[in-house]
Parts: sequence; structure tokens; C-alpha cells
Amino acid sequence: MNMRIPAFSLLLAATCLTPLSAEFLLPASLMAKPVDRVGAEQQAPLTPEEELASARKDVLASRPYKINYELVREVLVLIVRPSSVVSQEPPDWWSEKQGYDLARLYAIALGKYPAFKVVPPPTWDEKSLLDEAHSRGVADDSEASSVLRQNGSLVKRPSVLGNREFDIQLNVADYSFQHLPVKRRGVGFGFVALNAKECSTETYFKSEIILNERRGGAGFAQASRDVAIADLSAAEDEKLVLDRLIIDKTGGASLNLNFLVGGAGGGNFTPPDKPLKKVIYQSVVDGGEAAFCLLTGQKDCIAYYKARALQAPSLLTVKQKKKVGGC
Repeated sequence: MNMRIPAFSLLLAATCLTPLSAEFLLPASLMAKPVDRVGAEQQAPLTPEEELASARKDVLASRPYKINYELVREVLVLIVRPSSVVSQEPPDWWSEKQGYDLARLYAIALGKYPAFKVVPPPTWDEKSLLDEAHSRGVADDSEASSVLRQNGSLVKRPSVLGNREFDIQLNVADYSFQHLPVKRRGVGFGFVALNAKECSTETYFKSEIILNERRGGAGFAQASRDVAIADLSAAEDEKLVLDRLIIDKTGGASLNLNFLVGGAGGGNFTPPDKPLKKVIYQSVVDGGEAAFCLLTGQKDCIAYYKARALQAPSLLTVKQKKKVGGC
């Protein structure tokens, strides 16, 4: 008896042990190491795992709740689906490849929790090989899978066992970056004046986490034993909405010469960098924590998410937008 197993299912299972490297996570511009403005020594780029560990400290270290691991009584299999954009306009950095890279980054974050067995999506290269195999008229899924084996992309691994299985997906709901009006202050001392300047930027990232239990086709909201995802104020059915707003500031003071009522001079300062990688990594960590708390019934953690209001970037008036300029 011949049985055909869908290639995508084989690919999901096979990639569970695929080594994860910095190359597939976000574009090269986002993976670049941070540059100190005063010129520090060159450092080796951090791996995605190291970047996520740093983000976990920034995001979770000050949380008021404690995780109760005694509530973790079963192994949950999470099959991570490629991310997508659900906003009206995709961000300027978005591409279909980013959907796979972001999902694999989310898979690493979920894998830090002992309750989860995580099946990441295929890499972009593996997806491309499958697409190419089908475009060449491959007769069935088994032949397409053999193409991946020949290219060394498909490897065998033990079956993932768990009590329950979920599809999970982290989608991009909104993204924006904007400069705020430059703030200037000055104090005159006869022929000299001390002027201060402050430049600020806002980076906003909103994400959606979608959970669906695979067994019996029941959604997570109906299947959860202790708490439903709808208990969170930011949730709709099986969708949890989270967001992060990062405000960066730079600037300084300078001495200027005064001429009558005018002045000459002034300092030019480097404006804040666009922290795209930072906001994405922090959002991924936040989304992993939310999924863990919901699926394991962490009531204190859930209460924290329930009480946390959504943020929003500043709405600038026409007058304020005219004051936005170089720092």
C-alpha cells in the first residue's frame, strides 16, 4: 500500500533539527552589529540566540510576576507557520523571505520554554528548492522531497511527541518609524550662549499571535483548560495582539557666540539609529512569553498582559511636522 505524505509536512518535521544561524534572520542591515557612536572596538556579531537572550533580559527581567513551573504538566507541540503582514501597507523592509526568517526567529524564542517542542518552518532556501521542484513538473510530493534530500536540505529526525499540537503564527500588524520635533533650549551670557538640543525618534511594532489546536480542529480559545485567550483585553477569538514602542533620544549642549539679538554656532548631533532589529527581537520575546503563559495557565502572567494597555506612536500636528528636521 503506497502512502503519500505531503512534502510540506515532511519539510516541517525535517527542519526541526536544522541548524539555526544568523544568515536567515532578517536582512543583513538588521543583523549588523551595533556601532558605538564614540568608536568602540570592533566586536564579533552576536548570534540570534545571543540577541534573543539580551532581549529577554530587557523585556522580562522587570516583570512583576513569577512563572509557576508546577503548572507545566504536559508537552505541547508548536508548529510555527511563516509570518505574514496583516496591515494595509507592508513595512518598507518586508518581503516574503522575511516571513520565513521572522517565523524561525520566533521558533527559537518559543524553544526556550520547557513545555514546548517546536517545529520551525522551512528555511527560505528549502522553500525555494521545493518550489523549483514543483515548477519542473515533479509528479508527486515524494519526488519533491527527494530533491531536498539530494541537496542535503532534508534530514531525518525522531518524531516529535506531545500531548497536544498547535499551529502558531506571529504576524506583523503595524510598523512605523518617525522623527519627533527637535527640542531646543538656550541660556545667554552676554556674548556667549549655552544651547541644548534633543532629538527623538519613535519606533512602533504591533504583532498578532494566532493559535489553533490541531486535534479535532478546535481553536485554542475553546480547548484551553484553565484560561481562554479571550480573557485578555487585547485578544480577539484566537488572536492575541501585542505591541512595543521604543523611544530613542540623542543630543547635547554647545557654546555659541551671540551677535546683538542673534547667534552663531550650534552643535550638530548624530540622530538616533532606527532600532528595527531591537523592536523585532523584543516583540518576538514578548510574544513567546505570552504564548507560554496562555498555554500553561500562568494566571499572574496573564493578569499582567490583561492589564497592559496597547501603545501608539505620537500623532504630530501640521505645525509639529514642520519642526521635524536634522539633529
